[in-house]
Amino acid sequence: MASPEINERGEVRLEGHLIGTLEGFRFTLSRNDGDVDTKGLRAAADHVVAPEIHNRADRLAGAPNEEFVLATDGKLRWKGDVVAELIEGDALYRPRILILADETLTGVDSERVQDRLSLWLRHHINTVLESVMALEAPADIEGAARGIAFQLYEHLGLLPRAQVADEVKALDRDVRGKMRKLGIKFGAYHIFLPLALKPAPRELALILFALKHGGIRQPGVTDIPHIVLSGRTSFSVDPEVDTGLYEVAGFKVAGKRAVRVDILERPADIIRPLIALDPTRHQGDVPLGAAEGNGFRVTVEMTSLWAVRAKISPRS
Repeated sequence: MASPEINERGEVRLEGHLIGTLEGFRFTLSRNDGDVDTKGLRAAADHVVAPEIHNRADRLAGAPNEEFVLATDGKLRWKGDVVAELIEGDALYRPRILILADETLTGVDSERVQDRLSLWLRHHINTVLESVMALEAPADIEGAARGIAFQLYEHLGLLPRAQVADEVKALDRDVRGKMRKLGIKFGAYHIFLPLALKPAPRELALILFALKHGGIRQPGVTDIPHIVLSGRTSFSVDPEVDTGLYEVAGFKVAGKRAVRVDILERPADIIRPLIALDPTRHQGDVPLGAAEGNGFRVTVEMTSLWAVRAKISPRS
């Protein structure tokens, strides 16, 4: 009897007939009609599948970081094949890896695969969320500032200002300067890390948050990253989606809409220096929008932003 063969696509064929497919470390028999010796086919396939799984484990153990991808569904892919998925761990930044494999992957091979994937995941989290991870124990700040930094770390780089309002008021100018050097922005509504609001950090933050709050398969986890990547600054929220997911993704939820945090902060950034400026003492051209008595005049730039911000309560 001829021996099965396996090609580069993971297809296992016997005398030209497809009998199954190997994806990653899992072999699946093809569905066949009629009287088929399933056990016999599986036993025959094992003659090529088992050695191939061993070879794949060896190649994965030495694979470069570029060959691994973590998708929004929490699945880890190696060279396009799903080989593992993330599950909840004992800490936010330490999810566990569940290898998706047949019983053929055992012993040393299984340990090497687990070790390599775990090493890659630690590197991935530390790299993509680098600015956030730096806030776990910053060396140059202490006291209330250190506490705020740690809360930012615990909240994946985005924190409602109202949650630490008293602590922020107690910070002097020098301390705020040190915190800004760490990438921290003090907004009117949020304290956040602008670098961590980019699509890649938000997608990873969303996955890590979901693992601890409702699971990776809940509505919104795979859809919200596409919204972030699209560059949209405001959109209608899905009532079936946990509002916490939108907020972790970098949006402020107000009623039926979500507004990107950095867009929400822009009107305050524009108005703040206008209020502080005294036109009667200012030398040179007075900025557009400046007014006497610590006031300001509405500009076109403001109205374009207020079209979005109008749905946000000043006290939100």
